[in-house]
Amino acid sequence: MKENTKWTILLFIIFIIWGSFFPVSKSIISDIHPILLAFLRYFFAIIPMLPFFIRDILNREKEERPGGIDIIKISLLGFLGVTGFAVFLFYGIKLSSSMLSSLLANTQPIFAPLLAPFFTNERVTKRQLIGILIGFIGMSLVVGAGGFGEVGFDSSKLLGNFFCIIAGIVITLYYILIKAPVQKYGSLIPTFISFTAGGVLLIILAFTVGADLKVLAHVTTGDWLLIAYNGIIATAVVYLVHNKAISIIGVIKTIRLKFLIPVFGVLLSIIFLGETAGPFLWIGMVVVIFATVYIQIKD
Repeated sequence: MKENTKWTILLFIIFIIWGSFFPVSKSIISDIHPILLAFLRYFFAIIPMLPFFIRDILNREKEERPGGIDIIKISLLGFLGVTGFAVFLFYGIKLSSSMLSSLLANTQPIFAPLLAPFFTNERVTKRQLIGILIGFIGMSLVVGAGGFGEVGFDSSKLLGNFFCIIAGIVITLYYILIKAPVQKYGSLIPTFISFTAGGVLLIILAFTVGADLKVLAHVTTGDWLLIAYNGIIATAVVYLVHNKAISIIGVIKTIRLKFLIPVFGVLLSIIFLGETAGPFLWIGMVVVIFATVYIQIKD
């Protein structure tokens, strides 16, 4: 089997796992404060990454290791792409449904062409502009239809949907800005530093908003296993394999497959949480997924 085929299959499995993050989070978020749950996600993600990070640092010459300025810059990116992203994402998951959050938070292929020209030399193509427009139409259908519950207008779900969209914008900015540190140091070091910095700020925020840490004493063994799964498997392993795949089969081929995340997120939400979607939601989801695929096709 060719190397590219192996990694494509591995990515397919990874994106199933990535999609499972949303129904898993939805199933436990009612018992734990969203910010505290976000911190636990990255805390469990950092643990398996630590030995690899230490090995990478020790194997480098002193001048090849990140200095104070770069550590500060990467940490600031962690505040954006970990803390900011996690806060909007977990509040979005709490207020909205698992299937909607998995779709709206994974709209990076739609926002990336729109935001990248402000920070890089990349330019938006005609195809990308069309895809962006189609994507916004789809998101409008999803957000609008998702705001109506069985007994009328559901403002909390609508707010949750917007939080998920903001999370998608924030993580898009993180991916764009983390590109330079990744090119300089590889994927592991910037990812670990940003995860650590963002995680520290998350626990500070948890104390600030009065998250009850005592609730952790009453978390069931099953929920702890789900929390650990989200951190170790659905975050640390997923990010490391995803970044490694980029270096082997390339960015374009890897990103083209990311539309599978909301697909699996929606399917797993239906299977394990029993969530349902009306016709407008299905239409909106199909339109958004089509837009993400359309944008990735070369002009």
